[in-house]
Amino acid sequence: MSTNIGYALALNDALTVSTSVAGIFTPRTEFSRAVLLSRERYSLQLGLTSLLAKGLYIEPTVSFGLNGPGSNVTFGVNLPYTFMP
Repeated sequence: MSTNIGYALALNDALTVSTSVAGIFTPRTEFSRAVLLSRERYSLQLGLTSLLAKGLYIEPTVSFGLNGPGSNVTFGVNLPYTFMP
């Protein structure tokens, strides 16, 4: 099971900032000779959406792991294109 909550704010007609918090919950699993304990993972994602051209956007993001034995950082870039008539 996973949960995601976020917020986005348009600064103008070409720039938006966003943030979200995600949680993934894995229940306890039992096999005939082994038991996998339940796990919870949380992350915080920060993003920016900018208009490059008509219908073309760039969305760089950075995500930080909020729990676990080590620091997790993930960088990403999306280039969505919207086809307009």
